[in-house]
Amino acid sequence: MAVPLTEPAPTATGEWVQVDLAATACQVRLVYPELAPVVREWLRDRVITEFFFTHKPPGLRVRFAVSGEDAAAVRTEFLVRALRWRYAGLISDARPAPCTPEGSRFGGPAAMAAVHRLFTVDALTWLDFHSRRTGTPAWRLSLAMLRHVVPEGVDAAVWPAVAAAGRQRPARAPDTALAAAGLRALWRRPADLRAALPPATLALADRHAVLIDPLVPRWPATPEALAWYVIFHWNRAALRVGTQILISSALGASTDEAGNGDVR
Repeated sequence: MAVPLTEPAPTATGEWVQVDLAATACQVRLVYPELAPVVREWLRDRVITEFFFTHKPPGLRVRFAVSGEDAAAVRTEFLVRALRWRYAGLISDARPAPCTPEGSRFGGPAAMAAVHRLFTVDALTWLDFHSRRTGTPAWRLSLAMLRHVVPEGVDAAVWPAVAAAGRQRPARAPDTALAAAGLRALWRRPADLRAALPPATLALADRHAVLIDPLVPRWPATPEALAWYVIFHWNRAALRVGTQILISSALGASTDEAGNGDVR
């Protein structure tokens, strides 16, 4: 039986499997709905304990934590499925790659069981979002999800850390004061943020909250570690760098003015 997603998985006794899918941006959008049922089936059947993906050249980097000692079998099975996607024109290639999961940025090896479970919940939510194509801007769902990961009172230190990690507002950036004020207003008023989500996207946000809320207290993250979580989260959301900079600068601003701005 699979470990419930509200509980951190035990330390994997097997290996991590990574497969890089070569795909254009248009092809990647077609891969999401093919990948989602595979991942859910394998989590349910305990073939894997964790899963996450990132948008990395040459397209999509997919990683699984494998139960037991079945890494070779899982890798082969996934490559067989990926071959079908290639024949269908969804990808141009699939190649296994060495996998060394990131640890130092998130609190070291002792923290990674909790972090990988957070990543799994985050990745499943974004996989479903991208598969459904609701038309909702990804940044709206992102704010709703991060509201449950970045604790109130700590966020003032997190957003400057995000900016310092490469999301710094350029000195000659266009005037985005109105949009920034709108972002701050939504961040500070969760009810308004929920109201800005259509029903299908709100359902994703609510499911994410149910799964993530019990997990967050198990990860005593520093603001710097939370900042890297946000950056990986935004990668899975496929947010443009300009949008990431706008959000981090808006929420990290010292001003207390929320305003009634809008961002699209």
